[in-house]
Amino acid sequence: MHNQHQRTDKFTPNQIYDFVIQHHKAERAGPHYDLRIGNSRIGLHSWATKKTMPGPGERIGVYPTPVHSYGWGKFEGTIAAGRGKGTVTKHYDGKVKVTKSDKDSLHFTDITNKELKRYALVRSTNTPKDSWLLTRAKKD
Repeated sequence: MHNQHQRTDKFTPNQIYDFVIQHHKAERAGPHYDLRIGNSRIGLHSWATKKTMPGPGERIGVYPTPVHSYGWGKFEGTIAAGRGKGTVTKHYDGKVKVTKSDKDSLHFTDITNKELKRYALVRSTNTPKDSWLLTRAKKD
């Protein structure tokens, strides 16, 4: 299922990637959302958060989890054992266009619906080392 740590510099600007949000009712971590962006070549880069996607001008804390295999984005069901023990349901299934990427950030636009939404995932420098911020542009 997991194969590596976050490498946001693996994303190619102007490319389209899958964007999946899964609701995970985990016994150990409690209920949360797993945000996953990627494709079959680079896997699904993943972040966990207790909140849903931020609204215009808002930001939320997200925490990286290991990169998951591409097929994991289709999973819905029960994880019987281990750290993720609990149930997983799909909350959102879409596409994003990456506009910028480097080792500390990933900028993307959700192109799934007519209403485009611009986001930035940025590694936080003034919080614990494994935290990131997900922000949505004030105006899309």
